[in-house]
Amino acid sequence: MNHPRTGPDNPAPAPGRPAPAELREEGEPLDLLGVGVGPFNLSLAALADAVPELGTAFLEQRPAFHWHPGLLIEGATLQVPFLADLVSLVDPGSRWSFLNYLRDQDRLFPFYFAERFHVHRAEYDAYCRWVSGRLDSCHFDHRVETFRWEPERQAYEVVFSRPAAGGTGRILARNIALGVGTAPHVPEPLRPLLAESAEDAGEAAPVLHSADYLHWRERLLGAGHITVVGSGQSGAEVFLDLLRSRPTGRERLSWLARTPSFAPMEYSKLGLEQFTPDYTRYFHGLDPSQRDRLLPRQWQLYKGVDHETLGAIHDELYRRALPGRWPEVTLTPGVSVVGAARSAGRVELRLTHSEQQSSHRLSTDGVVLATGYRERPLEQLLGEVGEYVRRDASGRPLVDEDQRLELEGPMSAATGGGGCGATRSGGAVFVQNVERHTHGVGTPDLGLAAWRSALVLNALTGGVYRLPARTAFTSFGLPRSQPPAARHHRPCATAEEPSADQVATTPAGHRSRALRPGERPAPHLPEAVSLGLPLPTAFPGPTPGAFTLRPVDPDTDARLVHGWMNDPEVARFWEMAGPLDRIEAHLRDQSGGGRSVPYLGCLDGEPMSYWELYRADLDPIAEHYPARPHDAGVHLLLGPVRFRGRGLGARLLRAVAAWQLAVDPAAQRVVAEPDVRNVRSVRAFRRAGFRQVRALRLPEKQAVLMIRERGEGNTGEPRPGQVVAHPSEHPRTFQ
Repeated sequence: MNHPRTGPDNPAPAPGRPAPAELREEGEPLDLLGVGVGPFNLSLAALADAVPELGTAFLEQRPAFHWHPGLLIEGATLQVPFLADLVSLVDPGSRWSFLNYLRDQDRLFPFYFAERFHVHRAEYDAYCRWVSGRLDSCHFDHRVETFRWEPERQAYEVVFSRPAAGGTGRILARNIALGVGTAPHVPEPLRPLLAESAEDAGEAAPVLHSADYLHWRERLLGAGHITVVGSGQSGAEVFLDLLRSRPTGRERLSWLARTPSFAPMEYSKLGLEQFTPDYTRYFHGLDPSQRDRLLPRQWQLYKGVDHETLGAIHDELYRRALPGRWPEVTLTPGVSVVGAARSAGRVELRLTHSEQQSSHRLSTDGVVLATGYRERPLEQLLGEVGEYVRRDASGRPLVDEDQRLELEGPMSAATGGGGCGATRSGGAVFVQNVERHTHGVGTPDLGLAAWRSALVLNALTGGVYRLPARTAFTSFGLPRSQPPAARHHRPCATAEEPSADQVATTPAGHRSRALRPGERPAPHLPEAVSLGLPLPTAFPGPTPGAFTLRPVDPDTDARLVHGWMNDPEVARFWEMAGPLDRIEAHLRDQSGGGRSVPYLGCLDGEPMSYWELYRADLDPIAEHYPARPHDAGVHLLLGPVRFRGRGLGARLLRAVAAWQLAVDPAAQRVVAEPDVRNVRSVRAFRRAGFRQVRALRLPEKQAVLMIRERGEGNTGEPRPGQVVAHPSEHPRTFQ
């Protein structure tokens, strides 16, 4: 396709971004290379286009984008709403949205008056071709042959060929995204006949997969008797198209299904919540054996037929029965094809009925196999990298919550070990649509494409896209019981569990590593601060006042903190909502030692914030980043609503972090790990002089590692009792 590369709706690449019109084969490695350009990797490419600091490329062996061209039957629609495009459920303002496509094609008003929630498949295909033809990161006629890890460059060397143009090439990429898609599935008894049909375009009865239906359609319409095998949406659409195109009274059609009925797809509003991120996270957290038991029972979520198609089939059959005769059509569920052979120019199918325990032979002049798709095997493409993929008991690759293959060996060292935090530093292999066994029925669903792509980009960048904490009204599963100190980090599930002599439990209730030989124990702040030494800070603008810290008294402060923790806005990220006794226990645990101490922050004497200041190098979070001795750590909660969204968080963080460094000369930096979804908190840390370093995959959340080095930030480090004022700054609301 030839499209203008720039213009009002197609701006030039951002300054500083590597020019992607020609694939770079030398120089600095790409941050991300995508293998395959189907809808899922195209979604990733579209959302990555808004992250100019990322160098990306996506390689596809086909000459152009095409989405199931053999099934673009006239009138067939998507089974998901148009909002399930490449970007809208994450970034509805993106220039790559379906609505912007309609605007570009001058079809926005016709679409508005058509009142269509589900668009035609052909239109979705055209939309994806519009996006892929304008994204400079998408390179067609590029077939990735294999890739391997280059430890010296800390990147993957990717070998590709040019099927049409000829030649080969190599390129370096720090991270890989495999979106190689699925392949048509053909039952074993019919594979030889399918191969014969592909080679013979003569008069023999055709046997084909529904993926090639439109290519064979005219020949099928001229055949005597046609059999459709498969009860899913594709089978129903093929059967309906054939039925509408055959003469009344001479339809000569059979529709066979292995399922016990021609069942409708689950399409109730609450039922569809099993295609939400909430359910995906729930499914991923189940025991693998339970996941394997659950998947087959969910077939109606993705193998059924939508109500409209079933209704249209029945309406067409009823119309043909109006003259007083039954149409020449047979619909039989509960049937399996156990054998097939050619006989006298026809195809003879051997059938068994599961409930009757009976068998039958059916002669037909053409067979359309609507038997679905299977994930393409990755082994050949992975090459030697496959040796380092962690697998389950069935040999299937393990995939973490952020779509990464769990890797061991040299790549795992590059990503931080154990698959717990791949970033732009390299080593991650992300996968799309090969993880049904770990992520559930939503794996191939277009409605999760944008969300899954955002997970990948957040893992690379530390949190460029804000994702909702909750996406379903349904609560999948019961709340997991947690100890009072659950907010403090435990080692990642994929990391090796430390032995008893390596880990000590402090009176503060969270786990800390044992001191190294010769290392002296020290609290993270001097005793003077733990006794409530004032930290006066003047705030310009509408909220003046002096800010002080004082240690929490569990007996008198628990009810106040309990109210803050049960605020839904706070509970989303602190996960400490619950009864009062839980908060009391947590505060007592935190108050019992010197490595983590809880404080109340007061503005003009009014309690308005809760703090936990701790020694990060002695906390289990140190297992997830390169900790240094005496690293300080900080958690912050703004309590009353009126103190939020006014820029106070950044000012308080700046003052407290500077104080932590001032009163502990051995500390060289302050560490924080806000939830990646908490965009307001991440921005507050940035404004407080923290820099965003990398993503952290912690047991209870996906976090962003933020570090404030000594000497960095927008203010000097105060002396004890010094007033920290910034009269030139004005409070800003969080975006």
